[in-house]
Amino acid sequence: MKVAGTGPVAAPRRRKPGRPRADELQGEGLREGVIEAAARVYGNHGFRGASVELIAREAGISRPLFYRLFKDRREVIDVVVARANDDLREAVMQAILPQKQLLPMLSATIDAYFDWCRSHAAIVGSIYREVHDPESPASIHQKKIVDDMARLVREKAEERGSQPLHPLMMETLIRAVEYVGSVSFWPEPPADEVLARNRAVIVRIVLAAVASSTDQPGVPCLESVLA
Repeated sequence: MKVAGTGPVAAPRRRKPGRPRADELQGEGLREGVIEAAARVYGNHGFRGASVELIAREAGISRPLFYRLFKDRREVIDVVVARANDDLREAVMQAILPQKQLLPMLSATIDAYFDWCRSHAAIVGSIYREVHDPESPASIHQKKIVDDMARLVREKAEERGSQPLHPLMMETLIRAVEYVGSVSFWPEPPADEVLARNRAVIVRIVLAAVASSTDQPGVPCLESVLA
């Protein structure tokens, strides 16, 4: 006689590989999941379009839970932009450490920047669209990262006995590199040959600026013009 309720027990369903569900994450793992979701929303919608509702939905959590983790959308997007800038700072540092002269150092900095743009392509467009928007965390971080990049290159050039560029020249070159990088990866990364051409453009600009700022005969250097 068959007893009710007996019989083969169905095997538990296995989840497909991929990101864990939000309700499976706890503590710091949950917070990191929300940061990753905020980065995706920020990349698609920018700061003004990245609402708490969109971020919470992307992260698979409720609005009340979001507010337990972050004060508001600005706080989580600030983390996204700050981490991207930290990655750039570290990439530039590692690129210039082996270099002995100013020109190879600047070339290595350009390569590091383009590599950073490629690895952060999902948010590069939003960052550079908002560098002049005082409401966006991108505008707050932009001047700091430019200052940091100029300081890194200047310090390493001085350590190696290279003639440093005037601060205004260095800042101008960094902003030029930023501009070419931003238009190269937004709204979509271009073909490899276009990317190579864009990099060649900024290298020529940098080489010309450095040549006219150092010891080219008959060409006044920037330092003498600004003196």
